[in-house]
This record gives sequence, structure tokens and C-alpha cells, in this order.
Amino acid sequence: MTTTTPKTCAMSNASAKCSKTTVKMSREDAVEATRRRALWRLSEDGKSITRAFVAKDWRAAMKFLNDVSAVAEEEGHHPDVKITNYRDVEVALRTHAIDGLSNADFDVAEKIDATCEATYSPKWAREHGLE
Repeated sequence: MTTTTPKTCAMSNASAKCSKTTVKMSREDAVEATRRRALWRLSEDGKSITRAFVAKDWRAAMKFLNDVSAVAEEEGHHPDVKITNYRDVEVALRTHAIDGLSNADFDVAEKIDATCEATYSPKWAREHGLE
């Protein structure tokens, strides 16, 4: 009988790909990890985290998502992204292989927060205390 050891897909290591054996985070751990990422929200089902905002304009929205794309490629962990109404930006992270959250999602969220500059709509920034 072969036993598979669950793995955490540690980011910043292209060879550490997430798979069906990646450890899924408990809801409690996901809640705690989300608390440490002020710009992110945990989904109701606890399977993803999302960062959403209104960018200043189309160019700012695209620049942010292009920067997110560079992080995703570097980390080998790709979020779902979308722009609606030409400047409403949403980035959703989850580990697709396990249909839930893993440490990799929070590692990528942290890197996005540290390296991807968002230029917010002044009104949105004011309403969300980010001025």
C-alpha cells in the first residue's frame, strides 16, 4: 500500500506545485489568516479570499492586474481575476486542486499586497479609509 504525505505548496518555489494532496486549511485557520490580510475578504463558503476595489481608471486597473499576473507567474499560483465597469477590480485566490484554501493562497495575497500598487478611485479610497 502506498501512502501519500499531504504537502503544503510553499510558494517562491516553482517546483512546489499544489496538487490534490495539498493540505486544505481549516475554516478557523482561514479566518485567522484573513484577519492578517486587511485588504482581503474570506468567501462565505470559506473556499477563497478576494480583494476587490474601484481603480482610478482603466489604466490603473490594468496595471494592477498585470502586476498581479507577474506575481502569479513567478509563484506558479494563479488567481481568478476580473474587471467590470471598466475599473472595478477583483482578484480571487483559492487552491483549485483542493477546491479550497491553502497556505499558498495567503502567501500570494501577501506578495500581491507587498508588490502590486493599486491606484484607487479617490471616492472609493475615502469610503474605505485608505486615503
